[in-house]
Amino acid sequence: MSGGWGVSGDGSSVVGLGWTTEGTADTHAFQWMDGVGKIDLGSATVGNSARANATDLDGDVVAGWQDGAGRQGSVWVDGVQELIFLPDGTTPAQEASAVSSDGEWVSGFGIGSFVVPGMAYRYNTVTDTTELLPNLEIGAERNMAGAGITSDGTTIVGGTWGFGPATFGRAFIWRDGIGTDDFSDYLDEIGVTYDESFVFAFVSDISPNGEWIAGWGNFGSPATTTSFFVHVPQNCNEADLAEPFGTLDFSDVTAFLSAFNAGSPAADLAEPFGTFDFSDVVAFLAAFGAGCP
Repeated sequence: MSGGWGVSGDGSSVVGLGWTTEGTADTHAFQWMDGVGKIDLGSATVGNSARANATDLDGDVVAGWQDGAGRQGSVWVDGVQELIFLPDGTTPAQEASAVSSDGEWVSGFGIGSFVVPGMAYRYNTVTDTTELLPNLEIGAERNMAGAGITSDGTTIVGGTWGFGPATFGRAFIWRDGIGTDDFSDYLDEIGVTYDESFVFAFVSDISPNGEWIAGWGNFGSPATTTSFFVHVPQNCNEADLAEPFGTLDFSDVTAFLSAFNAGSPAADLAEPFGTFDFSDVVAFLAAFGAGCP
């Protein structure tokens, strides 16, 4: 028996878990690759299970969990397993659930205590470093999950909730250099309208370019749970850096120049990412010229 949990961006790879012995709880993470077949990714500790949850664009990097120290976050880079630890270097991170398209960034969830909210994390597979994502200032709960991540790793979406399933949690979006916001506040910021009686409970995924976002939420009392999709026009989103959001004017130009001079991620709009040069200026001007809907 086996189950698929994730598909690569190019469709060439499927990842999940499979039972190694019928009738036992011993499972291994696996990866099926087009033209190759199913590969046993194994388990780092004998007798403990592992599962693959997600993979990058071409299947080179796989993320999931390894039993042993709870469900510890784990990645398989070119088939080799590595365990994820929190920034202190010794505390196991919780399971990983999302991988950026290039395989550099992984996100997962954290469990807090009765009095301290949990914190999701962002892990870099190249530098083997982890950073915690702060929970919401208002509405933070014991659990916080990073469920989706953009191609450059600068935006992570998910939810925070208490005990039990995440059905009635609070959706969030985290942006590098900005921090964690309630998802409804983010929609207000970028000028996306929605029914104000709808409570965004969880954002389950975001497209690699950040243009499409999906999740679920609840209407009314008793609550009716339903899915949602949000379209964020890419060009408008990149250039719309200053209030009033939803319009492009001189204030956005001023905000871009300020961010560019400060080396802020808000101005890092073109490859090579991590550097600020004329390509970022060209990208901003193209986005600004395209206007907002």
